[in-house]
Amino acid sequence: MFSEKESDAEAYLQRLEVPIRELRYVSLLSLGIKSVPTLAILDRNGVVTDLWVGKLSPLEEKGLMSKLSLEDTMSPDEWSVTEANLERKLTNKEQLVLLDIRDRAAYAINHRDGARNIPLDELPVRAQNELPLDHTIVVYGNEPSEADFAYSILDSQGFAPILVLVQNATPTKRSNN
Repeated sequence: MFSEKESDAEAYLQRLEVPIRELRYVSLLSLGIKSVPTLAILDRNGVVTDLWVGKLSPLEEKGLMSKLSLEDTMSPDEWSVTEANLERKLTNKEQLVLLDIRDRAAYAINHRDGARNIPLDELPVRAQNELPLDHTIVVYGNEPSEADFAYSILDSQGFAPILVLVQNATPTKRSNN
């Protein structure tokens, strides 16, 4: 965060070698920025067109990089796993926890073999007590955005590594028990 002086902000950006065409000082609060880190994209009239608050999840980061026409710096292999790669990891007996974040009813009807169920709305409270910190957590749910949100929750609680399962239309192993 900059001081109230435009000259301090300009000097800081020049030290970072950020090219400056024009510098305007406004209070962060006037832009709707109440916490940091926050990333805001403004149009040429100074109107906030997009706003991200906090550490970005993998899908949010991917969307941002695409919006800015930049190459994504995070490889999908760092945060996601395909069905085939998951099967390989399970066959190799890697220390994994399959985490189904769907509600209890959906889990009871149909779930992956060996999966634990912690519904997404309960994850912030239950994860610390029920998931091991020394295992890879593989998250899956109904929607990619829900799994991405679960990734953010687990990441903020110190779990690592975390992978989001990229599901096929018909998953290979299911259980009804």
